[in-house]
Amino acid sequence: MPIAQSGVFDLNLSLTVFKAVILLILVFYAIFSLIILRQVDLMSKTLITHVSPVVKAIAIVHAGFILGLIVLVLGAL
Repeated sequence: MPIAQSGVFDLNLSLTVFKAVILLILVFYAIFSLIILRQVDLMSKTLITHVSPVVKAIAIVHAGFILGLIVLVLGAL
C-alpha cells in the first residue's frame, strides 16, 4: 500500500533539492580551494622560504581531494 502524499511535503522533491544543495556547496568549496591554491602559489613566489614547497603540496592535495570528492558525489547521486 503506497503512502499518501500530503501535497505540502513531497519526499522525492525534497531529496532532489537536498542533493542539489549538497552539490552546490561542494562546487563552491571547490572554487574556494582553487582560489586558495592560487593564493598559495602567489605567496610562494613572493615570499620564498623552506616551508613553501610543503604548503604548496598541501594546497595541491587539498584541491585534488575536493575535486575527487565532487566526482564521487556525482557518481553517488
